[in-house]
Amino acid sequence: MTYNFFDNIEINIPEVKNNVLKNKIKYSKSLFPKLDLICNILVHLSGVSKEFVYSYFFAKWFEEFNIFWSKILKGRPIDIFDFHFLRGMYRVKFQSVRNINESNNNNFLKAWNSNESLYLLFSNIWSYAKSGYLNFLPFYLKLPKHGKVLEYGCGIAPFTTGMLKYFPSKKFDYEISDILQINFLYAIFRLSNQKNVKYRILQPYNNTVEKNNYSVIICQTVLEHIPNPLKVVKSFFNGLGDNGVLVFDYIKGEAEGLDSKKSVQEREKTLEYIKNNFILIKGKIEIEKSVGLCVVKKRKTISH
Repeated sequence: MTYNFFDNIEINIPEVKNNVLKNKIKYSKSLFPKLDLICNILVHLSGVSKEFVYSYFFAKWFEEFNIFWSKILKGRPIDIFDFHFLRGMYRVKFQSVRNINESNNNNFLKAWNSNESLYLLFSNIWSYAKSGYLNFLPFYLKLPKHGKVLEYGCGIAPFTTGMLKYFPSKKFDYEISDILQINFLYAIFRLSNQKNVKYRILQPYNNTVEKNNYSVIICQTVLEHIPNPLKVVKSFFNGLGDNGVLVFDYIKGEAEGLDSKKSVQEREKTLEYIKNNFILIKGKIEIEKSVGLCVVKKRKTISH
């Protein structure tokens, strides 16, 4: 059989996981994180961040991806222009991906781990390369100064990556968790050598969190995908300690692509539960519209 190691990579998750655990890289920290942060903010606000990352000026993101591509996925050597060509190619392939049957773990994971879903890795890496992981900057000041942070459904773990890069002095212990899919394996590849970062693999239908275990839970672009959002959000409440903080969003969709049918059916009840059991600190929760990033704090008593 002939294998294509360029625009038709064959994803074998057990093999990729094994390669990740054998080839983890050391996360590179900045010597001057605050200066790094200021420079990234200025570049981002100037509107030229895309040109900078296109021109190799900020090329660390591509260097890390290239190691993952060649050593973990066993892809053929590429340069930054190949990266964008492949991002376009896999985007076309991704249009056919569907959660056709969400009735069990295998069906759910099969859709997320199809070869076509490799586009999500290209898309997320490029998105955060342009933003410099600044997406959470407006929310950093709302977080406690120390504690245990869970980045739930983390994908490539942008929050944990951004905190380690720009705020290494924050005394947090991090846990990144997701189903076993390519984006999560990339996060493990990059971060699991960090002493204060642990990872936990979730199962689609066994995906709640431990009680009274976290100070902060981050749940970004997740609730629209999971098959039991109300149950998961209730477990967030139980998983947070006193005055625990939840950072979340919830896109209003129609169960297309990799969005879950159950996430559409339970969306209103899930948002009402959040409004009744958490105090809104930042953002806006609207039932009839997509909810952007919000910060809420756990109430001391559950409303009935």
